[in-house]
Amino acid sequence: MLEKPLSWIFGVLVLMWVLAILFTTEPQARLDRACMPISFIDRFASAGVALADPEWGATTHKVMEEGHFDCRLILWRVFYEDDWRAANPQALTPSSASAGAPAGPRPTLNETLRRMVSTPVAGTDKGQANTQ
Repeated sequence: MLEKPLSWIFGVLVLMWVLAILFTTEPQARLDRACMPISFIDRFASAGVALADPEWGATTHKVMEEGHFDCRLILWRVFYEDDWRAANPQALTPSSASAGAPAGPRPTLNETLRRMVSTPVAGTDKGQANTQ
Protein backbone atom coordinates (compact mmCIF):
# COMPACT_ATOMS: atom_id res chain seq x y z
CA MET A 1 0.00 0.00 0.00
CA LEU A 2 2.57 2.58 1.10
CA GLU A 3 6.02 2.15 -0.32
CA LYS A 4 7.66 4.76 1.88
CA PRO A 5 5.74 4.92 5.16
CA LEU A 6 8.26 7.16 6.95
CA SER A 7 8.05 9.87 4.31
CA TRP A 8 4.25 9.59 4.36
CA ILE A 9 4.18 9.95 8.15
CA PHE A 10 6.59 12.89 7.97
CA GLY A 11 4.38 14.54 5.34
CA VAL A 12 1.28 14.10 7.49
CA LEU A 13 3.07 15.59 10.51
CA VAL A 14 4.22 18.60 8.46
CA LEU A 15 0.69 19.10 7.14
CA MET A 16 -0.71 18.95 10.69
CA TRP A 17 1.90 21.49 11.82
CA VAL A 18 1.01 23.89 8.98
CA LEU A 19 -2.71 23.51 9.68
CA ALA A 20 -2.12 24.16 13.40
CA ILE A 21 -0.37 27.42 12.45
CA LEU A 22 -3.12 28.49 10.08
CA PHE A 23 -6.11 27.56 12.27
CA THR A 24 -5.49 30.20 14.91
CA THR A 25 -6.33 33.88 14.70
CA GLU A 26 -4.04 35.06 17.49
CA PRO A 27 -0.64 36.28 16.21
CA GLN A 28 1.19 35.19 19.37
CA ALA A 29 -0.11 31.64 19.02
CA ARG A 30 0.90 31.56 15.34
CA LEU A 31 4.44 32.58 16.21
CA ASP A 32 4.64 29.97 18.96
CA ARG A 33 3.24 27.21 16.77
CA ALA A 34 5.48 28.09 13.82
CA CYS A 35 8.56 27.79 16.04
CA MET A 36 7.30 24.68 17.84
CA PRO A 37 9.84 22.35 16.16
CA ILE A 38 12.66 24.30 17.82
CA SER A 39 11.01 23.76 21.21
CA PHE A 40 10.78 20.01 20.58
CA ILE A 41 14.41 19.86 19.51
CA ASP A 42 15.30 21.85 22.64
CA ARG A 43 13.54 19.34 24.90
CA PHE A 44 15.20 16.32 23.33
CA ALA A 45 18.66 17.86 22.94
CA SER A 46 18.74 19.39 26.43
CA ALA A 47 17.54 16.17 28.06
CA GLY A 48 20.03 14.06 26.12
CA VAL A 49 22.99 16.32 26.81
CA ALA A 50 21.96 16.69 30.48
CA LEU A 51 22.39 12.94 30.88
CA ALA A 52 26.08 13.33 30.08
CA ASP A 53 26.60 16.63 31.91
CA PRO A 54 23.87 18.71 33.61
CA GLU A 55 25.85 21.92 33.09
CA TRP A 56 26.04 21.31 29.34
CA GLY A 57 22.33 20.50 29.37
CA ALA A 58 21.58 23.92 30.85
CA THR A 59 23.84 25.58 28.27
CA THR A 60 22.18 23.64 25.45
CA HIS A 61 18.76 24.73 26.73
CA LYS A 62 19.88 28.38 26.84
CA VAL A 63 21.17 28.23 23.25
CA MET A 64 18.00 26.55 22.01
CA GLU A 65 15.86 29.07 23.91
CA GLU A 66 17.68 31.87 22.09
CA GLY A 67 17.03 30.03 18.82
CA HIS A 68 13.32 29.88 19.64
CA PHE A 69 13.30 33.60 20.37
CA ASP A 70 15.17 34.30 17.12
CA CYS A 71 12.65 32.23 15.17
CA ARG A 72 9.73 34.15 16.70
CA LEU A 73 11.48 37.47 16.10
CA ILE A 74 12.15 36.74 12.44
CA LEU A 75 8.56 35.69 11.82
CA TRP A 76 7.23 38.67 13.78
CA ARG A 77 9.37 41.07 11.75
CA VAL A 78 8.24 39.49 8.47
CA PHE A 79 4.50 39.36 9.22
CA TYR A 80 3.62 41.78 12.04
CA GLU A 81 6.25 44.51 12.46
CA ASP A 82 4.76 46.97 9.97
CA ASP A 83 1.31 46.76 11.61
CA TRP A 84 2.82 47.15 15.07
CA ARG A 85 4.86 50.19 14.04
CA ALA A 86 1.79 51.77 12.42
CA ALA A 87 -0.24 51.21 15.62
CA ASN A 88 2.60 52.39 17.92
CA PRO A 89 4.48 55.23 16.22
CA GLN A 90 5.64 56.71 19.53
CA ALA A 91 6.83 53.43 21.04
CA LEU A 92 10.41 53.67 19.79
CA THR A 93 10.91 57.43 20.12
CA PRO A 94 11.70 59.27 23.36
CA SER A 95 8.60 60.79 24.93
CA SER A 96 8.41 64.57 25.06
CA ALA A 97 7.24 64.39 28.69
CA SER A 98 10.57 63.04 29.86
CA ALA A 99 12.71 65.39 27.76
CA GLY A 100 13.77 67.46 30.78
CA ALA A 101 14.03 64.57 33.22
CA PRO A 102 17.26 62.64 33.63
CA ALA A 103 17.21 59.58 31.42
CA GLY A 104 17.21 56.19 33.08
CA PRO A 105 19.20 53.27 31.77
CA ARG A 106 18.49 52.74 28.11
CA PRO A 107 16.96 49.33 27.34
CA THR A 108 19.12 46.99 25.34
CA LEU A 109 18.16 46.04 21.81
CA ASN A 110 17.25 42.54 23.00
CA GLU A 111 14.92 43.95 25.71
CA THR A 112 13.27 46.25 23.17
CA LEU A 113 12.76 43.41 20.70
CA ARG A 114 11.35 41.10 23.39
CA ARG A 115 8.84 43.83 24.32
CA MET A 116 7.92 44.35 20.67
CA VAL A 117 7.39 40.63 20.07
CA SER A 118 5.23 40.23 23.17
CA THR A 119 3.07 43.32 22.45
CA PRO A 120 -0.16 42.41 20.63
CA VAL A 121 -1.03 44.10 17.36
CA ALA A 122 -4.05 46.44 17.49
CA GLY A 123 -7.23 44.84 16.25
CA THR A 124 -6.37 41.32 17.41
CA ASP A 125 -8.35 39.28 19.90
CA LYS A 126 -6.21 40.67 22.73
CA GLY A 127 -7.53 44.21 22.22
CA GLN A 128 -5.63 47.42 21.71
CA ALA A 129 -1.87 47.46 21.34
CA ASN A 130 0.24 48.21 24.35
CA THR A 131 1.93 51.62 24.03
CA GLN A 132 4.13 51.56 27.14
